[in-house]
Amino acid sequence: MFTIFETADEARHSELREQIVAAIAQHHVPSLRGITIEVSERQVAVRGQVTSFYAKQLVHHSVRRLAAASELVDEVRVVTPASFRDHARLGRAAAAGVALLMAVAFVGCSKSESRLPVHPVTGQVTFNGKPAAGAAVVFHPKNTATNPTAQAKADAQGNFSLTTYQAGDGAAPGEYAVTVELRPTVTIEGGELGLGQNILPPQYSSPKTTRISVNVAEGVNSVPIKVTR
Repeated sequence: MFTIFETADEARHSELREQIVAAIAQHHVPSLRGITIEVSERQVAVRGQVTSFYAKQLVHHSVRRLAAASELVDEVRVVTPASFRDHARLGRAAAAGVALLMAVAFVGCSKSESRLPVHPVTGQVTFNGKPAAGAAVVFHPKNTATNPTAQAKADAQGNFSLTTYQAGDGAAPGEYAVTVELRPTVTIEGGELGLGQNILPPQYSSPKTTRISVNVAEGVNSVPIKVTR
């Protein structure tokens, strides 16, 4: 038996990868399930196949929201639905073989736990007093050396529940700069769906210029997010 230890950088990269994966999963687009994310010191690489340019744009948007300072390495291909199904079948067969080999190789191994305690954070996003349905909310930690980023997507009533490691688990205690963007779905060239321009004031899209600052405490947190002109 042996233990695998993570360095601080590896733990940070792993946390960012999980956050991006969670953000992509919130879009509920089936072809996004096969996207892989690799995070390094200065880059985020995205790989896989999707069935529309809209799905590819969703991947890009999720990465740029959570890793704005990193270079995006795009290796996502848009293919026909038939090609995607064939590729998925081959991928499942290969994954099953790899999983079996990994299970044999790492029986008895454990990994050090690096996650911080998180606490529930819910609230409602409003823009000029009205619910901002579909708004993307990101909590950027002011103490970036310890706290991970948390994110959420508002529902039709503007309500949200933050995610750090697992869906709806919350955020670690501390101070955060909060960014909010709202990009409606639009039809682009060729009839494809895509994300439109952010309709909220641009200062709210960057942790350096946002007017919203929040302190997350231990226990249950209710945080109203009010965006104004």
